[in-house]
Amino acid sequence: HSKKEKMTEMTCKDISKKLEIQAFMAVGVWIGMMTITIAALALAYVNMHTILFKVNRRLQSMKEKMEMADKLMSDRKFPDELLGLLSNVLKIDKEGDEAMT
Repeated sequence: HSKKEKMTEMTCKDISKKLEIQAFMAVGVWIGMMTITIAALALAYVNMHTILFKVNRRLQSMKEKMEMADKLMSDRKFPDELLGLLSNVLKIDKEGDEAMT
C-alpha cells in the first residue's frame, strides 16, 4: 500500500466514525425531545382533567343549591292574613304620599 492509499483509508474511517457519533447524538436528542414532549402532554392532560373536575364539581354544587333554594321557595307561602296586612300598609303609605303632595 502506498502512503496516499493509507491516508485515504484513514480518512474514510475517521469520517465513518464521526458520522456514527453524529447519528448517535441525533438519535439521543430525538429520544430526549420525544420524552419531554410526552411528559408535557401528560402534564397538560392531568391539568385539564383537574380543572374540568373542579369546574364540574362546582357546577354540580351550584345546581344542588339552586334546586334546594327553588324547593324552599316553592314550599314557602305567605298566609292570607299577612298578605292582607301588607296590602293595608301599602294602601296607607300610598294614601299618605298622596296627601303630602
